[in-house]
Amino acid sequence: MNAIVTYNVPHMVEPWGMLIVVHFFLSGLAGGSFITSAAASFFNEERYKKTAIVASYLALLAILIDVPILIADLDRPERFFTLLFRGSMTAPLTWGTWFLIGLGLFSVLNIMLKMGNPAVKGSKGIILGLGSVFALGVCTYTAVALNIATDARPLWSNGILIPIFIAASGITAIATTSLIISLGGEGKEELSCLSSTNAGLLILQLIMVISLILTTLTGTPMSRQAATVITSGDMAMLFWGGLIVVGLLIPIFLLWSSFIAKKEGRISPGIAALASVLVLIGVFALRYIIVSGGQMLPLT
Repeated sequence: MNAIVTYNVPHMVEPWGMLIVVHFFLSGLAGGSFITSAAASFFNEERYKKTAIVASYLALLAILIDVPILIADLDRPERFFTLLFRGSMTAPLTWGTWFLIGLGLFSVLNIMLKMGNPAVKGSKGIILGLGSVFALGVCTYTAVALNIATDARPLWSNGILIPIFIAASGITAIATTSLIISLGGEGKEELSCLSSTNAGLLILQLIMVISLILTTLTGTPMSRQAATVITSGDMAMLFWGGLIVVGLLIPIFLLWSSFIAKKEGRISPGIAALASVLVLIGVFALRYIIVSGGQMLPLT
């Protein structure tokens, strides 16, 4: 049986399906949410209280949904425990599993911090610091898993994929946090801070996505073929419509035009909510394009 040992368990040549796309999306949400909560707590917890609280719960919720999806993709539940207790140190998903479980524990501790639990009150720095390390590991490992899965897939072996996935994690977390806060109709100052941060990250993401396509187009013949699949082949509509226009250009326009139009630098909850929904569609499209688009060409 031809297989890729990415999970440290046998998988067929194309193991990356929709469950993996959802897993990568939720992992990014979990890691990005913890970092968002930690940043809000670190800079000014009183001023950004809603952000710190909402993001702390988002991190844990994403993990609670994500782990069963990961187990489902492994086909048999015992494989998850193989990864957790007997996984190979060189297998990316082994590291990803450890990071996820560790982040889950620190997410619980972070929620306890937000609730004012005296048992963890004196450990705020340790919890937020070490938790952020696990969160960054969760955000990063998804790209690394693709990056070293096989050198024969040019879209996955591009080094810029790692910063793209890290940025996507932050964008997902901020957009989801903004959406929840905006639905509450309050916290305009926090919405303004979150939206301005995401506006900057979206521009950075757009630049990195363009760089990914350009470097792929100017690479080997197989690399150029992979880029063509995305830009003018089966993935073209999703790439240009779902990712570039809906997920990046429209949210960038909405966020920046809102800031320019309002001198006080506030953004309306309605605009923040709309931009957030579009951003989440774009990030999911990005994950799907990278995972599925990378497999459309046969292995060499």
